[in-house]
This record gives sequence, structure tokens and C-alpha cells, in this order.
Amino acid sequence: MTERTWGPSTIRQVLVGQFLLVVLFAVAVVAVLMAFWRLPMVRAQNEMDQRRAVAAAAHQVDINLQYAEQLTTGLASALEVAATTVEGRTGFDLLLLRLVAQTQFFQGIYLLDRQARVRELFVASGMTSRITDWRGNDLSGLGGIREAGRRGRALWSDQYRSPVLDLPVVAYNVPLDDGFLVIELGVHRLAETVRQSLALDGLMVLVTDGKGEVVAAPDMTWAALRRNVAHWPVFQAAKAGQPLHDVIDLDGERYHGTGLRLDRIGWVVLAGYPVDVVNAPSRTALGITLITVAVSVGFGWLLLLWFSRVIQRRLDRSLVFAGEVAQGRYDAALPSTGVQELDTLGQGLRNMAVQIQRREAQLRAIVDTTPTLAIQWFDREGRVVDWNPAAETVLGWTREQALGKTLDQLIYTPEDAASFVQLLREIERTGAPFGPYEGTVRKPTGQVAHILSTTFPIPDLQGGSLFVCMDVDITDLKRKEQAVRESEEKFNLFFRASPVAVAVLEADEQGYHYLDVNPAWLALLGYERDEMVGRSASLQGTILDETVLQETFSRLRPSGEISGILGRLRKKTGEQILVDVHMRIVAFQEQTLLICSMLDITEKRAMEQELRRLNAELEQRIAARTQSLSEANAALTEAIERLKSTQTQLVQSEKLASLGSLVAGVAHELNTPIGNGLMSVSTLEDRLKVFRQRLATGLRKSDLDAFVGQVETATDIAQRNLRRASELIASFKQVAVDQTSSQRRQFSLLEVLHEIVLTLQPMVKRAPIELVVDAPVDVQMNSYPGPLGQVLTNLIQNALIHAFPDRNSGRIEIAVEPLGGTAVRITVRDNGVGIPPDQTDRIFDPFFTTRLGSGGTGLGLHIVHNIVTGILAGTITVGHRPQGGAAFVIECPLHAPMTTKETTP
Repeated sequence: MTERTWGPSTIRQVLVGQFLLVVLFAVAVVAVLMAFWRLPMVRAQNEMDQRRAVAAAAHQVDINLQYAEQLTTGLASALEVAATTVEGRTGFDLLLLRLVAQTQFFQGIYLLDRQARVRELFVASGMTSRITDWRGNDLSGLGGIREAGRRGRALWSDQYRSPVLDLPVVAYNVPLDDGFLVIELGVHRLAETVRQSLALDGLMVLVTDGKGEVVAAPDMTWAALRRNVAHWPVFQAAKAGQPLHDVIDLDGERYHGTGLRLDRIGWVVLAGYPVDVVNAPSRTALGITLITVAVSVGFGWLLLLWFSRVIQRRLDRSLVFAGEVAQGRYDAALPSTGVQELDTLGQGLRNMAVQIQRREAQLRAIVDTTPTLAIQWFDREGRVVDWNPAAETVLGWTREQALGKTLDQLIYTPEDAASFVQLLREIERTGAPFGPYEGTVRKPTGQVAHILSTTFPIPDLQGGSLFVCMDVDITDLKRKEQAVRESEEKFNLFFRASPVAVAVLEADEQGYHYLDVNPAWLALLGYERDEMVGRSASLQGTILDETVLQETFSRLRPSGEISGILGRLRKKTGEQILVDVHMRIVAFQEQTLLICSMLDITEKRAMEQELRRLNAELEQRIAARTQSLSEANAALTEAIERLKSTQTQLVQSEKLASLGSLVAGVAHELNTPIGNGLMSVSTLEDRLKVFRQRLATGLRKSDLDAFVGQVETATDIAQRNLRRASELIASFKQVAVDQTSSQRRQFSLLEVLHEIVLTLQPMVKRAPIELVVDAPVDVQMNSYPGPLGQVLTNLIQNALIHAFPDRNSGRIEIAVEPLGGTAVRITVRDNGVGIPPDQTDRIFDPFFTTRLGSGGTGLGLHIVHNIVTGILAGTITVGHRPQGGAAFVIECPLHAPMTTKETTP
């Protein structure tokens, strides 16, 4: 039996075989891609969608919880501030009432004492009847209160049923200094926001508490029945912080999803899509892939049969042309095959010779144009074959002068040239390049140049070898190295001859050791050079204690330099000296060096100590002579300081009393419009509840018209009262800003007067006094509205207290009269009892008062006089009115002069 031999195959057979291999390979690749890429990618996309859905749901809950935390923290801070005053506490209670009435999440807010008993509670509308029943009750059993008190920080509770609201809630418990602030959030409201924000087709979202009880679900009966899903693997994995993608069976409906744990409250959010929806992309991708492969294989087979016949005919023509070329007929025509690749092959053969010539020209251009690399070609006898222009510059010989010559005829001695020929023999034998190596050459001008050379072999056209030598001129580099060496020698000369003790130390693992010391250093310490070089910085404690040395190094590290520190050193003889030390860390190459210089100041310090002793004796003599005078001055200074302190306290008391009166009036004035606005909004809320009930049972046109009329009425009342409150706050704010600062600004005097009158109106209302402003023209001032307002406020308050002690009515006027274009006269007059003539000259004196023992300090008008004559740069006088009463006349410039603080840069 003979062995079968395979002959050469036709191109058609090869193409068919290759096509079958390609088809089999493509099918295998498609199968692998489907199994390991496409289907996993589809699954990964589904899992990513599930993670996005569950993250969105978790984010929605977390936003609500974060909002609750921020608002609760703000309420706790506001409570600490509001608790200091009754008005503040009342305003804070109103704020909590509005919060639970208008916020959709907060169902109840409780203020508990330290034993967790209810002090105050605020619940949502419709549940207010339960407030009085729960005040004083113990709520310590609610979730998280005791734990928050024990840890001393705010904590969330798990879901529980509020005993006050009878609703499922979660609570945020904040420990306070005197108890707890507890805010309950309705679980059903949180769940509703999640369900509304993620109402996507086919998406299933479950929210459970930390125990697995359902809080929100597509079918809210699950939440009503408190279904527990703690046994689900998806829930258990999410609870442990390890999300798992798995099938979820929801009453017979199968979903594929995952879960995410909310770290803030311990809840778990589960989300998923139906299993059929999840698997649909995989089935679709698989079907499309099978159909695509079948159609592609069939079409490819038909195209292959046609294309193989075409290629066979075109290759036969190319073989005929190749035979002609093989016989030496290079001018034979190569007919076009109509196949681009075969025509390109023929054209490539024609272009080959042209490309070789071009490449040789490019290489020659690179060699001839390189500016610093000298290149020479030698034969095996050392004769020059070629010589580039850079070699002419570096070696000094032109190409025409060098061709055909040996190096002993050009730049080398005969001995050097013979050594170069032996080098070429060795390179030819080993085939390895030689270099780089340094050498010297002599140019035709007699100048010696230093070069760095590398020599290597290349094949020649006859099968032998040529040798290429590349040289780089390093003459300038050598010259720079010589300059560096000369610089080092100069440094060493200066270092040795310096009269200052200098040492150079190098860093090591233990610290620093001596690298070099100059003779002045050795003379100062009495050591020999060999005894110090290479040793540690303190010579093992002989010169300096190790602890002192380490402290010095720790001070040196941050800045890298220490100047002018004093230290005590021990000489070799044991004598101690005091030195002035300067240290600096420098980086040299890859070393870290420490330059240390010292100057002996032992004798200088002894002379300074003697001088200080003499000065101390002189000071003692002077002190003994002036002791009695110092004691008298001390007693006088103490009395003056005590008087200044008393005056400062009384001034501050006067300001605080004025501020207290102003605050009380502001609170009273704001209470009416804000209370009216709140009452109208509360009434509108009740009408809205009735309207919703009628809307559920059947709405009539008359009901709608009545509701619209009620809304318009309530809105109009609320707007008018809130607008009034806004105007009052704006005026109070401007007065407060002006009176708490002494900032210069451009202002209208009439506006400032009206703001002051509006601010003092609550105080005037308590007494039957009329306060009016008589300003026929407005005056623009560039002055200090704060101090001016304080002056007018003090004058009006002084008139209210002193001018009308027993009268039931009165009048206070503020009159404005321009004095040309540079000044203004402001008169504050009343029709009260007036000022006795014997008191007129003393009325501006400090501590002068007619109500001593009745609350008067005698500083109000003194402060007014100081402000007018000081900051405002004006004058103030007091007089009597013919019809009775007193009149204070203030004249001040429209443009106040610059103060010292403003002129100081």
C-alpha cells in the first residue's frame, strides 16, 4: 500500500478551504462572544439598570432624611438661642406649629426633658386634640431616645407606631442640654415620595425597614399588612452591605433585582424588573446573531465561487508576465488584470529600484547635514573611504583632502594609526562595536581637539566590511571640567585660610559626621584633623552633649538654616567656651551637607555680664530714690482707672437699657401684622380641608365660588399684613445697622428721621405723646447716621422721661432747617415742664441727673454732647421755649470731617 501524497492545490481550492475555516472560526468566535461578551453585557446592563433604580429610590429617601437632619439641627440651634427670652420661645413655638402644619413629612415635633417626659409637642393639623393628653407623659420607650442620650449625639430610630399620632413613623432624636428634640416623620409620606418619583413602567420598588417589614410596595397592602421579607436572599445581602442580583418572587410574579441598604436609617430598598423583561434582550440578541450568521455564510459562499474563478484568470496573466521578466525581458508589457492588488504588485516591482535610489539619497543627506557628529568610513587597511562635512569641521580636513589617505597622514601619529588598524582587525573579528572612547587629534592648524569616538562595522557591496567611526567634539566640555577643578582649588584655599572656624558635615543614618574642618576649627577646639574627620558631630559627646545636639538638629530641619544661636562647647583640654553658631543645610550633587561656622564669644559675653551688673546697680539706686513717687503715681492711677471703669459700666448700662426698650417695641409692633397673617393662613387651611371634603362628595358651583372668595380674602389679608411687617423690618434693620456701627455714608436726613420715628413709635404709643417731624425740605448728608440716630433717640427718650412726668398728653417735634449749603440745624423741642434755669449749665455734665435713685445714670445727655461735638463735629445747646418746654438745638456740617481711623493708612 503506497502512502498518499498531497500535491499542490489550486487557488480555488485554497480559497474554498480558507472560507470554510473562516466560517468555522467565525461561528466559534460568535458563539464565544455571545457566551462571554454579549450575554454577560446584557446581564450587566440589566444589573446596572437595577442598581440605578435602587440607587435612585435610596437617594430619594436619603434626601428626605438629610433634609430632616439639617432642619432638626437648625431647630436645635435656634431653640438654644430662643430659650433665653420669653418672646424668643414664643416665636420658636409658632415656628414649630407652622412647620408641622405646612411640611408634608413632619408629623410630630416633641420637646422632652432629661427624663424624656413631654414638655411641648406639636403635631400635624387634625391631631391637635391629642396635645394636652400627652404633656408630661414619659416617652423614654420610643426608639432611639435613650441611645441618643447615652451616645450624646443625634440618632435615627427604626420604624415604630407613634403612640401620640397612631401612625407608623421614624424619629430623629437630638439630645439637648436640658432634654431632647424629637421629630417624627410619617413612613407613609416617605414611601409615597419614593413611589411617585420612580413610577416607571415595569419597575418594582420595595422599601423595607431594618427588620424586613415592607414600608412601600407596588401594592401598598403589603405595607398595611406589614409583610416581612427578611428571609429573601436579596434582602439579607443588602442588609449586610453586599448587594446581590437574584430572583424576587412577589406573590407569584417573578422579578430579577437587587437591594441597597440606607446607612443613615438602616432601611433596605429593593428594585427589579420582571424576569421576562430581563431575559428578552438576551433572547433577541441570540436570534439576531443566528439569523445574521446564516445569511452571511450563504451569501459568502456564492460570492466565493464567483470570486475564485476571477482571481484564477488574473493570476494566470501575472504568471505569464513573471516568466517574461525571468527571461530578462524587462520591457515586457504587464497587462492590467483589473485586480487592484495584482496591478499594485506589478507597479511596486517597477518602483523598487527608484525607491532604493531615493532611500540612499535620504541617508546621504542625513549624514552630510548633521552639524556636530563627525562620520568617517574606512576600509580594512585604514584608508578613508568617505568623510562627511561635520568631519571637516571637527577634524580640520576637507573631504577631498582625506579620501584615500590613512590617519597617520591626517590626524594621528604613525603609532596611533597602527593601533587604529589593529582595532579595525579586532572589530572585524568580533563584529562588536568599540567605544565610546576618548582621544585627542591634531588639526592642520596645530590645535589639539578632544573627541569622543565610537567605531563599528557595516557590510560593503562586495560581501566584505567597511568601518564607520563617529566622533563628537568634547573640547569645550573638557575646558569646563578644568574650570570646575580650578574653582574647587580656590574654595579649598579660602576654606583653609578662613579665620572663622568652619566645618562641613555630611548627613548619615545617625545624624551628621565630619567631612572636613578648617585649621581655625581645629585651633578653636584643640583637636587634630584625623581625630574629627569621619566622626559624629559631637565626637560621641566629647564636644557637645548628644541631647543638646539632637535638639539643635530638630530646630534646623524645618527651615534648613539657623543663625546666631549660642552654645557651650568643650575643648579637648576640658575647658568650656561660649560660641555663636551659624548652620545651613545645602544640597550638593546627591549629598546633603551641613555648613557650620562658629565664633568664640566667651570674653565678649563676660564683658557684657559685667556691664549688665553695673547697670543693675545704677537702676537700684534710681529705683530707691523714686519709690515714693511711684507709690503715689500708682495710687492715683488706680483711682483714675476705677473712675473710668465705673463710667464705662454706666454708659454700657445706658445703651443696654435703650436697646431693651427698642427691642420690646419692635417685637410688639411686629406681633400684630404677623399674627394677622398667620390667622388668615390658618383660616384658609381650614377652608381648604372643607373644600377637599366637598370635592370628594360632590362639588357645586356655589361651593367653588365661595371657596375662591375666601381664598381671595385670606390672601389679601395675609399680603397686607406681611407687607406691613416687611416695611417695619426694613426700617428697623436700617436703624439697627446704623446704630451698631459708626460707618460714614451718604444718606437722606429725612429718611433717617422717619426710620427713627418708626422705631420709637411703640415706645411713644405707651404714653399719650405725639412725635412729629417738621422737615420742609430734604437734606443730603455725608456723615455718620448711626451716631446721629443715637443722639436723636437719647433726646427723645430723655423728653419722654423728664418732660411729661404727670401729664396725659404732650408733643415732641423734630425740626430741620438747612444753614446754607454746608450745615444743618436740627431742633428737638417739647411742650413739657421744661428745665430749671439753675440746671441748664450742668445738664451735659457726666453723672448729673434729677432722678438719682430712680434709675437715672446722668450719662444720656453727656453721651449726646460727646457724639455731637466729637464724631459729628457740631455743637449742641439747650434753651427754653416761650410757650413752655425745652429745646435742644444741634448744628453740624453736612459733610463730617474725616476721623483719625479713616485718615490712618
